[in-house]
Amino acid sequence: MKNTKKPAKKPRGKGRRTKKPRGKGRPTLYTLEMAEKICDAIAGSEKSLDTICRKNLDFPKERTIRTWRREKKDFQHMYALAKEDQGDLYAEKTIEIADDSKHDTIIKTDRHGNEYEAENHEWVNRSRLRVQARQWAAARLRPKVYGDKIQTETTQSIKTAQDIISIYKTMTEEERLLIIDALSKAENVEEETTEST
Repeated sequence: MKNTKKPAKKPRGKGRRTKKPRGKGRPTLYTLEMAEKICDAIAGSEKSLDTICRKNLDFPKERTIRTWRREKKDFQHMYALAKEDQGDLYAEKTIEIADDSKHDTIIKTDRHGNEYEAENHEWVNRSRLRVQARQWAAARLRPKVYGDKIQTETTQSIKTAQDIISIYKTMTEEERLLIIDALSKAENVEEETTEST
């Protein structure tokens, strides 16, 4: 009897590697032109750096841009200004979102078949969340403009009561109230610590 068993064939495609032609990769070399493009994209978008890089295939990867930010002094300054502009954009968008009322109400039907207008709670809450997220981002990107705290800096040295009075006269009413509030809080803390001892 003859052996009728055929030899096993090698599976197709396995074991063979076909080289695909590699396309042009993302740039990694720092140029002023690329830095300006990146900063313009950041300043004009509400999106994250990662999203901006994924959408613009001619941009370097996010990791490369972060490296540039650490190592290139001129890019650090450009990037910081772009993020400030992005903070302004966030603040402007909060007004647009808050003013957009086209989806605030929906038409519902009661059990008798009568239609009535009702508040669209899901849309209103989502809009509120969008506004709060942008307010938070704007406050972090531009704390001096959109932050909750108002900081007053003085370069004058205070030596006498007369110096305090002259500085007090140059302050706005809001700054004066902030100082009075801070002093009263400091007195309360001081009283609490002396009572606990």
